[in-house]
Amino acid sequence: MGGKKLSEVIEEDRSLAALVKKYGPGSKSNLEGDALYKLLIEKSGQTNQTLKNLNKWSKRLGTAGLAIGIAVSAINIYENPSFETIIGEVSAWIGGAVGTNIGVGIAAVAIAALGGSTGAIIIGSIAAGATIGYIAGYISHKLGSWFGKLIDSVV
Repeated sequence: MGGKKLSEVIEEDRSLAALVKKYGPGSKSNLEGDALYKLLIEKSGQTNQTLKNLNKWSKRLGTAGLAIGIAVSAINIYENPSFETIIGEVSAWIGGAVGTNIGVGIAAVAIAALGGSTGAIIIGSIAAGATIGYIAGYISHKLGSWFGKLIDSVV
């Protein structure tokens, strides 16, 4: 959800009118005729290079972060195999994932609406996603742990 919204905000308009305005007569490129048509065909299928790079690095960092997080959760559950720990860890993952997606999406739309640059949108969205994800994960962990503790006291 959040990543899709971020992509929509960053990806510039690829309509024919927008491309002609950007590269056609009166623009910086000032192309006409066949040169303009060739460029329009070429540009219409291209993806923003910033998005390509962001996608590549976010996959790498995301995979590493997931591996570390899963390892920490597994160690916590192994050391204390109670409902409190298990439900707390699972709740933290769910809350963190939902919070991160919401944070990225809201920040991307808000920063773009304020006229922010592509870099500001990306950095702001990542920062907001991490912050809101952390807060949501923390709250979810506390609530899950409380619920798990309640179950532990009954069982």
